[in-house]
Amino acid sequence: MITRRGHFTTHLRFEAQTEDGRTIARSDVFNGDYSGAHKHRSDHAAAHRQLVEGLLAAGWEQVGQGERWYELHFECETSR
Repeated sequence: MITRRGHFTTHLRFEAQTEDGRTIARSDVFNGDYSGAHKHRSDHAAAHRQLVEGLLAAGWEQVGQGERWYELHFECETSR
């Protein structure tokens, strides 16, 4: 999850990155409170779902999950 804090709001988005840190996909930006980002809120879940669906449609396969609900691991045939 990527955070950009403004003066009054926090802008959040989910990003998919390669192991070397290169961004390959990202969700739309949504407003929120980063302290609540670790909770499964509907607006966070919708942005996350958008990113996951895009990865799956592009041929990526989920191969694991991290500690937090949004920490998913993917592989693509071309990246193996």
